[in-house]
Amino acid sequence: MSCIYVAEPNKWCNSLDTVDLDIIKSLIQDCRISYQELSKRTGITRSAVKKRLDRLVESNVIHEFVVRLSSSMSNMEYAFTILEFESTPDEENLYKELSQSPSIYQVSKTFDGRYCVFAVYFSIDELSELTTFLWSIKDLKAIRLYPKLMVDRGGTMKFTGVHLRILRSLMKDARMSIANIAKDTGLTSRKVTKALKQMRESGAVRFTIRVTENVGEKSTEVVTAVGWDAKQISLDEVMQWLKDEFKDNFIAGDPLATEPIILVEFTVDHVRDVDTLSARLRESAFINSVDSMILYPSHRFSDSRARKLDEYLTEAGF
Repeated sequence: MSCIYVAEPNKWCNSLDTVDLDIIKSLIQDCRISYQELSKRTGITRSAVKKRLDRLVESNVIHEFVVRLSSSMSNMEYAFTILEFESTPDEENLYKELSQSPSIYQVSKTFDGRYCVFAVYFSIDELSELTTFLWSIKDLKAIRLYPKLMVDRGGTMKFTGVHLRILRSLMKDARMSIANIAKDTGLTSRKVTKALKQMRESGAVRFTIRVTENVGEKSTEVVTAVGWDAKQISLDEVMQWLKDEFKDNFIAGDPLATEPIILVEFTVDHVRDVDTLSARLRESAFINSVDSMILYPSHRFSDSRARKLDEYLTEAGF
């Protein structure tokens, strides 16, 4: 599966309210969650949930519903890379070149002219190939590649032919209805329901979404590399501190595998708020470095995270 498609930059979407954001967060965790359950979580009717979800898809806030193997099943690891260039690159050519890597699934330019590359790899050889590929890019001045530490690697299970048939259908649309899965696979709705329950409970499969960044009332996304003193505080403690101290801005945090740095995704109301946020981080006695990168809307390529599942199904004859 080659990554040759370069997505157009997504438009900013500032019309989302807290209910929309709650729906998005729930779908990130499980995109097959029912309208009834979303209704309970958001406090609005089932029909109102459906209308909002349809609007999120139509406006491309939700880019697609996807199914992936867990990291425990696929050996998938994440890498975050910052690219710096000698001179301003031709962006169209750069994105076209980056799209040729089977590992890279997303690229974001920062306000200060750097480029953040989001990638996955399934072996040390693939990580080495990714590094070699990046260094081959013309006029590159520096690369900072950060392998992430996968805290939640999910579960494992032994798939049957029924599971594999369903997974192949779900690669078309991970939110496909049980009735449509049954029609597509030739299985009964009862078998589909049972198999989906088994996969969900095992944690071997993740049902999620690709979502447009910079959405909602807080529309500026910031990725901050936060370095912390591991002698003063543990990873769990600093992660909890970030969630509590910046609860109105914190989206997610990914620790690095190689050094005490956490890549934190924040949202802020305005670009000027980034300096205030960074200053608040530096005030802490156990934070020793802060590098905030304000991102433009991302360029997406075909989802390399689904590659291993596609290979798995193809090898099994599905």
